[in-house]
Amino acid sequence: MADQFIKKKGNKFRVGVELFIFKEDNQFIAYSPALEISSYGDTSKDAGNAFQEAASIFVKYAHKKGTLIADLLELGWTVTKKPKAVFSAPDLEDTVKSNPILQSLISSGQYQQSQTNMAVSAVS
Repeated sequence: MADQFIKKKGNKFRVGVELFIFKEDNQFIAYSPALEISSYGDTSKDAGNAFQEAASIFVKYAHKKGTLIADLLELGWTVTKKPKAVFSAPDLEDTVKSNPILQSLISSGQYQQSQTNMAVSAVS
């Protein structure tokens, strides 16, 4: 698994999170346990694109409201502030232990796992 992070550089955030994509009924679902965000689409690519949009909205909105740090800490993230703030997601194994739905998904083996990386503007 790649590192999961949120880093702010200038007026942009770099976001990298683990993504689980699975099919439910006739839709593909993209889910990030680290951010507790999910989205859907007709294809796995559509679900991944919708996830990036939803995650981007979350980061922009929380940053604008001034709650991004508190929101991430509530989700179990840690922050390192030297030399610049870097947010690290909780360990996936710990997340699986505390999330029965994710346990069930992983036990089923019916998912694709990937890393999504994106840039999010810190200004609207």
